[in-house]
Amino acid sequence: MRSAPQAVAEADRPRTGLQDKPKFMSLRHKIGVILGGVTLLIIGINSATLAYEENEVPMEYVDEEWVELQEEEAVEKVVLYRVETQKERITRKIHAVFPEEPRMVKVATCESQLNPDAIGPDGRDHGVFQIRDIHNVENMFDEDANIAFARVLYDRNGLRDWDASRWCWYK
Repeated sequence: MRSAPQAVAEADRPRTGLQDKPKFMSLRHKIGVILGGVTLLIIGINSATLAYEENEVPMEYVDEEWVELQEEEAVEKVVLYRVETQKERITRKIHAVFPEEPRMVKVATCESQLNPDAIGPDGRDHGVFQIRDIHNVENMFDEDANIAFARVLYDRNGLRDWDASRWCWYK
Protein backbone atom coordinates (compact mmCIF):
# COMPACT_ATOMS: atom_id res chain seq x y z
CA MET A 1 0.00 0.00 0.00
CA ARG A 2 1.25 3.46 -0.86
CA SER A 3 1.65 6.13 1.72
CA ALA A 4 -0.14 9.45 1.30
CA PRO A 5 3.05 11.37 0.33
CA GLN A 6 3.89 8.76 -2.35
CA ALA A 7 0.40 8.96 -3.83
CA VAL A 8 0.58 12.78 -3.95
CA ALA A 9 4.05 12.67 -5.56
CA GLU A 10 2.83 10.24 -8.23
CA ALA A 11 -0.27 12.33 -8.89
CA ASP A 12 1.86 15.44 -9.45
CA ARG A 13 4.21 13.70 -11.92
CA PRO A 14 3.27 14.40 -15.56
CA ARG A 15 1.86 11.32 -17.29
CA THR A 16 3.54 10.36 -20.54
CA GLY A 17 1.65 7.14 -21.16
CA LEU A 18 4.84 5.14 -20.89
CA GLN A 19 4.03 3.92 -17.41
CA ASP A 20 1.02 1.98 -18.68
CA LYS A 21 2.86 0.03 -21.40
CA PRO A 22 4.13 -3.48 -20.67
CA LYS A 23 7.89 -3.95 -20.54
CA PHE A 24 7.73 -6.90 -22.92
CA MET A 25 6.37 -7.36 -26.40
CA SER A 26 3.36 -9.65 -26.72
CA LEU A 27 3.48 -12.60 -29.09
CA ARG A 28 0.80 -10.99 -31.25
CA HIS A 29 2.89 -7.82 -31.52
CA LYS A 30 6.04 -9.79 -32.40
CA ILE A 31 4.19 -11.69 -35.14
CA GLY A 32 2.85 -8.41 -36.49
CA VAL A 33 6.33 -6.91 -36.65
CA ILE A 34 7.71 -9.99 -38.42
CA LEU A 35 4.84 -10.11 -40.92
CA GLY A 36 5.25 -6.41 -41.60
CA GLY A 37 8.94 -6.90 -42.37
CA VAL A 38 8.24 -9.88 -44.63
CA THR A 39 5.55 -7.91 -46.44
CA LEU A 40 7.99 -5.04 -47.08
CA LEU A 41 10.58 -7.52 -48.35
CA ILE A 42 8.07 -9.09 -50.76
CA ILE A 43 6.93 -5.70 -52.00
CA GLY A 44 10.57 -4.71 -52.55
CA ILE A 45 11.33 -7.88 -54.51
CA ASN A 46 8.16 -7.67 -56.61
CA SER A 47 8.76 -4.04 -57.49
CA ALA A 48 12.41 -4.59 -58.42
CA THR A 49 13.36 -3.93 -62.00
CA LEU A 50 16.48 -4.83 -63.87
CA ALA A 51 18.26 -1.73 -65.02
CA TYR A 52 21.29 -2.14 -67.19
CA GLU A 53 23.55 -0.06 -69.35
CA GLU A 54 23.50 -0.27 -73.14
CA ASN A 55 26.55 -2.53 -73.25
CA GLU A 56 25.33 -4.88 -70.47
CA VAL A 57 23.24 -7.93 -71.24
CA PRO A 58 20.88 -9.41 -68.64
CA MET A 59 22.01 -12.93 -67.83
CA GLU A 60 20.98 -15.80 -65.59
CA TYR A 61 23.13 -18.60 -64.17
CA VAL A 62 21.59 -21.94 -65.18
CA ASP A 63 23.19 -25.37 -64.87
CA GLU A 64 26.64 -23.96 -64.14
CA GLU A 65 26.73 -21.58 -67.10
CA TRP A 66 25.51 -18.10 -67.93
CA VAL A 67 22.51 -17.85 -70.23
CA GLU A 68 21.53 -14.60 -71.90
CA LEU A 69 17.99 -13.44 -71.11
CA GLN A 70 15.76 -11.75 -73.62
CA GLU A 71 14.75 -8.25 -72.55
CA GLU A 72 11.16 -9.37 -71.86
CA GLU A 73 12.38 -12.25 -69.66
CA ALA A 74 14.68 -9.92 -67.76
CA VAL A 75 11.82 -7.60 -66.89
CA GLU A 76 9.50 -10.48 -65.94
CA LYS A 77 12.02 -12.19 -63.66
CA VAL A 78 13.72 -11.01 -60.56
CA VAL A 79 17.05 -12.72 -60.95
CA LEU A 80 18.91 -13.22 -57.70
CA TYR A 81 22.61 -13.99 -57.87
CA ARG A 82 24.69 -15.73 -55.27
CA VAL A 83 28.43 -15.33 -55.43
CA GLU A 84 30.47 -18.41 -54.65
CA THR A 85 32.64 -17.84 -51.59
CA GLN A 86 36.38 -18.38 -51.66
CA LYS A 87 36.06 -21.51 -49.50
CA GLU A 88 33.34 -22.94 -51.75
CA ARG A 89 35.44 -22.26 -54.86
CA ILE A 90 38.54 -23.89 -53.38
CA THR A 91 36.51 -26.87 -52.10
CA ARG A 92 35.08 -27.35 -55.59
CA LYS A 93 38.59 -27.24 -57.11
CA ILE A 94 39.97 -29.74 -54.59
CA HIS A 95 37.10 -32.15 -55.31
CA ALA A 96 37.84 -31.81 -59.03
CA VAL A 97 41.55 -32.60 -58.59
CA PHE A 98 41.03 -35.32 -55.93
CA PRO A 99 37.73 -37.00 -56.89
CA GLU A 100 38.79 -40.29 -55.28
CA GLU A 101 40.02 -38.77 -51.99
CA PRO A 102 37.37 -36.68 -50.20
CA ARG A 103 39.67 -36.26 -47.17
CA MET A 104 41.80 -33.77 -49.11
CA VAL A 105 39.26 -31.00 -48.41
CA LYS A 106 39.66 -31.75 -44.69
CA VAL A 107 43.44 -31.80 -45.08
CA ALA A 108 43.42 -28.36 -46.72
CA THR A 109 40.97 -27.05 -44.14
CA CYS A 110 43.21 -28.22 -41.31
CA GLU A 111 46.34 -26.89 -42.99
CA SER A 112 45.14 -23.42 -44.03
CA GLN A 113 41.41 -23.01 -43.41
CA LEU A 114 41.23 -23.05 -47.26
CA ASN A 115 43.12 -19.77 -47.38
CA PRO A 116 45.38 -19.51 -50.48
CA ASP A 117 47.43 -16.75 -48.78
CA ALA A 118 48.19 -18.80 -45.65
CA ILE A 119 51.75 -18.99 -44.39
CA GLY A 120 52.85 -21.59 -41.86
CA PRO A 121 54.11 -20.59 -38.39
CA ASP A 122 57.76 -20.91 -39.39
CA GLY A 123 57.21 -19.08 -42.70
CA ARG A 124 58.20 -22.06 -44.84
CA ASP A 125 54.75 -23.51 -45.68
CA HIS A 126 52.54 -21.77 -48.22
CA GLY A 127 49.02 -21.73 -49.59
CA VAL A 128 45.99 -23.97 -49.34
CA PHE A 129 47.91 -27.22 -48.75
CA GLN A 130 50.83 -25.54 -46.95
CA ILE A 131 53.41 -26.70 -49.49
CA ARG A 132 56.92 -26.49 -48.01
CA ASP A 133 59.33 -24.06 -49.69
CA ILE A 134 61.95 -26.82 -50.17
CA HIS A 135 59.93 -27.97 -53.19
CA ASN A 136 60.86 -24.73 -55.04
CA VAL A 137 57.46 -24.50 -56.67
CA GLU A 138 56.70 -21.18 -58.27
CA ASN A 139 53.70 -19.19 -57.02
CA MET A 140 52.53 -21.39 -54.16
CA PHE A 141 49.99 -18.69 -53.22
CA ASP A 142 48.09 -19.37 -56.45
CA GLU A 143 45.35 -21.78 -55.38
CA ASP A 144 45.39 -23.71 -58.66
CA ALA A 145 49.16 -24.20 -58.59
CA ASN A 146 49.07 -25.18 -54.92
CA ILE A 147 46.30 -27.74 -55.44
CA ALA A 148 48.05 -29.12 -58.55
CA PHE A 149 51.31 -29.60 -56.66
CA ALA A 150 49.42 -31.19 -53.77
CA ARG A 151 48.22 -33.72 -56.35
CA VAL A 152 51.84 -34.43 -57.32
CA LEU A 153 52.77 -34.97 -53.66
CA TYR A 154 49.70 -37.14 -53.08
CA ASP A 155 50.48 -39.32 -56.11
CA ARG A 156 54.06 -39.69 -54.87
CA ASN A 157 53.50 -40.20 -51.11
CA GLY A 158 49.79 -40.48 -50.40
CA LEU A 159 48.81 -38.50 -47.32
CA ARG A 160 52.22 -38.77 -45.61
CA ASP A 161 53.20 -35.19 -46.49
CA TRP A 162 50.37 -33.98 -44.25
CA ASP A 163 51.06 -36.27 -41.28
CA ALA A 164 51.73 -33.28 -39.01
CA SER A 165 48.05 -32.32 -39.22
CA ARG A 166 46.68 -35.88 -39.19
CA TRP A 167 45.24 -35.31 -35.70
CA CYS A 168 42.93 -32.72 -37.27
CA TRP A 169 41.79 -34.32 -40.54
CA TYR A 170 41.86 -38.03 -39.70
CA LYS A 171 38.52 -38.24 -37.91
